[in-house]
Amino acid sequence: MSNNVVVDFGVDIGSDKTENTYFKLRMGRGKQEVATLRQEVEAGTGKPMDVEKHSVCIKFAKDADTAMLTEMVEGMCPGEGAITQEGQWVMCSLLDAAGDGDEGQMFKDVEAQVNDFFAEVESNAFVEFGVRSAYTFEQALEVAKANNEVAAEDKTGTPSFLGFLNAVNVHLRMDVDHEFAVSVMKFANKLGAPITPEFFEFVRKFNSVNFSVNTEGLDALHPDSAKMLNDVAYEALTENQDMFAELSAFRTLTSEMKMVFLLKDDTYLQLEVKLPGMQQYIEYFAPEE
Repeated sequence: MSNNVVVDFGVDIGSDKTENTYFKLRMGRGKQEVATLRQEVEAGTGKPMDVEKHSVCIKFAKDADTAMLTEMVEGMCPGEGAITQEGQWVMCSLLDAAGDGDEGQMFKDVEAQVNDFFAEVESNAFVEFGVRSAYTFEQALEVAKANNEVAAEDKTGTPSFLGFLNAVNVHLRMDVDHEFAVSVMKFANKLGAPITPEFFEFVRKFNSVNFSVNTEGLDALHPDSAKMLNDVAYEALTENQDMFAELSAFRTLTSEMKMVFLLKDDTYLQLEVKLPGMQQYIEYFAPEE
């Protein structure tokens, strides 16, 4: 019997698997992965990384304006001096952000629970969730301009953001020890999830699952279905255009980002986001005054 639970849930729309736009989240346990991520952060900042500070490290594009983001985060933190910046990297120490008051004690309690949780996780375990597309916001911007979507008067063309439905892949992958999977269930149970002990035994016997859905893209839809989808999409676009104004202040942060969080020397969380053309797409709907 396998010692691991191996899972791959996937939905693939369209045949183009190119990764031009993506959102990739991966967390797991592995000394080599942690060493590689730490080396990347230290090479970018030019400073050794103090893992005991529990810093969330975020790398933005070179032209990103991080001033408003850091100001907002600092205003939310009870502690002082939590935010530092070196080159393209912005670091937020969760330990310093929590401060010495009640929030600081709460952080220490959570830290102890997390340490206990990962103590039972075998090395090289990981959970990964990703959304990838060949379509980009650069292409979406050209479509938006052709449709004059900022005015939303002529609703005959396909809305720009629906282009992602011609080439998108969504996958959840997991390769973990059985006891880690049980630990997740127990942790969720502590948080109030209605999971019975009998389900733990089912998880211990569970080995693998592979679920895959492959479909053609948006262009293959029946004309009536396509029109219905277009109508719903244009309605959503019209009702939510204020969202672009709210995002405008952070538009330079949206094109590319990588976040790294390390726990001690063997546990990591990594988030990578790449949205080519997103800044210009936001500016189209919410131009600077």
